[in-house]
Amino acid sequence: MTFLAAPALPRTFAVSLAALLLPALGCDNTPASSTSAPPGASASAAAPAASAPSQPPRTLELPEGVCRISYQGFRGAGLTLRLAPDGPAFAIVGEKHVGGMAGLFGTAGQDRSADVVLLDGPAKSVGITLKNPDLVLRGFLDAAELVLHPVRARALGGFLAPTRLRVVSASSSGVEVAPRFGNEVEVLGSLPAQRLTCAELSLDAAVLDVDPSVLPSSKGDPYMLLRGGNPINLAVEPAGPAVARLHPPSASTSVRVVETKGKATRIAWTLDEGTVFGWVASSALEKPSNPYRTQGLRGIDRPPNEEPVASFLCSEDVPLVAEVAGERVTVGHVRKGTRVGMLDRAAPYTRIAAPRGPDHGFGAPPPEIVAAKGAAFRVPSSALDGCKTEATSAPSKP
Repeated sequence: MTFLAAPALPRTFAVSLAALLLPALGCDNTPASSTSAPPGASASAAAPAASAPSQPPRTLELPEGVCRISYQGFRGAGLTLRLAPDGPAFAIVGEKHVGGMAGLFGTAGQDRSADVVLLDGPAKSVGITLKNPDLVLRGFLDAAELVLHPVRARALGGFLAPTRLRVVSASSSGVEVAPRFGNEVEVLGSLPAQRLTCAELSLDAAVLDVDPSVLPSSKGDPYMLLRGGNPINLAVEPAGPAVARLHPPSASTSVRVVETKGKATRIAWTLDEGTVFGWVASSALEKPSNPYRTQGLRGIDRPPNEEPVASFLCSEDVPLVAEVAGERVTVGHVRKGTRVGMLDRAAPYTRIAAPRGPDHGFGAPPPEIVAAKGAAFRVPSSALDGCKTEATSAPSKP
């Protein structure tokens, strides 16, 4: 049998056909490209890498947690918000700001609020939602930065009534908390665990209510000073073992004297973190050299009350001048509409009493700011020319 030879295919067509058939048969004999990358170029530079698909940002959602604590008017100074419990920081709230989103919640106001979520287990982090007129922020906060307050202060260990607490752990059965005292109080041994419900905790120190059974107070209780220098042992009973050591920061630390038995005295020392009470050696106390230093306020000397000779009320702000050791410095202003007592009107600066809030029929509240010992508040006498001045009736003589 005679076979007729097929007509020869063009070379270019044969190459193209082979390029199509060989991969289909599982053969990949395609020759390497004769075009080489420029010297020094990497493979990724020779062929562009496939770009990753664009991903939308995730939404930070807080877990439900075991309970929530909310507060209207929360300032939250010095808090660091994180993207996750152990994640990076993304916002600094309040006074501790260093650029970026810092300072957005730095001032108080009823338009501000916080909602804290306590997480199950040992306290390492908490969830928090912050709101102000401009922003709503969610994030995670290191538990060590969270300061809680008891709605009602209770005695702990028979000698502490803490008003600032830290979270130790949280669960569906309650929140274990511990006091946050500073270096002034050194607790000896361990304190009993304190477990509260979320309803018994607050972000607001102003709601604090002191249990009267903790330490009954009397307006007639005298005040004395803790001697500075050596630590002072504190006991629950007059002759009992020490449960804490007190480290007064200065020799002018005043404490309330509740009771004296023999050579022991029962005291109550009020601190920012709470009240410490118990028995100390009477020799650890001394009478103040000045009677007006026994006001129960740590490190603050308040001069005796001085009756104003008149009062003034101005329709404009009046510069406030502080005078110390003959030097006068403008430190702010008295806001318009504030009634202020005048102690003497001697040009060019009138000495005034510390401004107090308005009297709504129950007596004016005590001043929030007072002049320190040896200092005085003054205002320019010329600024009082257009103010409404009223004479104050002189106190009756005995």
